[in-house]
Amino acid sequence: GPPEVLWPLITEAMAVLEARTGLRQNMSKAKVYSPNGNYGDVPEGVTVGCMGRRRDAAGEWEGEMGMGIIAGGVPIGDDVFKRNFVAQKVDEVSGEIEKNHTLLRSVNAHDHAFHALRLSDVHRLDYLTQVVSPHTPGVIDEFRRYDDVLQTLLAASVGADVHHLNPATHTNPGLVVQRSQLAKRHKGVGIVRVADVCHAAFVGSVNMTVPRFPNRTRPDGSTIPGLASHLEPVVGTAADF
Repeated sequence: GPPEVLWPLITEAMAVLEARTGLRQNMSKAKVYSPNGNYGDVPEGVTVGCMGRRRDAAGEWEGEMGMGIIAGGVPIGDDVFKRNFVAQKVDEVSGEIEKNHTLLRSVNAHDHAFHALRLSDVHRLDYLTQVVSPHTPGVIDEFRRYDDVLQTLLAASVGADVHHLNPATHTNPGLVVQRSQLAKRHKGVGIVRVADVCHAAFVGSVNMTVPRFPNRTRPDGSTIPGLASHLEPVVGTAADF
């Protein structure tokens, strides 16, 4: 909201909290983001949220800076901020699963590695695909980077790289690649590409959440309170959802 309304409201709420519980909010951990850059009189300790591509050895941000905050694991900010957040998650998850697969292969547990890849690793970014639009510049490239990691681990676990087949010995290498990326129910390997499903995942997330924003009316005429009824002017009344 407008800073001239938000800051006094937060100050009042914190005073009430302290009076009732004896607890004082640590404002040094609070961050703020404004799309229009109007922050008003920011309280002491509150910082403007920002994020670079990665941190250097001294803990300072490197790369292009984006402005925003993280709320419930969801990046809220400009496009650069969202891209940087996704890129860091790709780095984090990739490093973790690569370490796990190295350990599994070191004890010749290739079958275990394959099933960990198929049943767990391919889904590690599912939440991100639901809350970050793939149309955000650079985001789908990060999803493709994670797909490349999965394909590398697949080749290492099964002992064959279907993405680099010899055309001289395979009549249709492209078909083999496409089939490997199908779900098991479609006779594929089950390593579905994040870059292929991210659009449907995001649309599905919107489809599940937006109808719950406005108030809804039961058949008996009573009202089901919406999660964000103040957004009715934007999303509608839910009468035809």
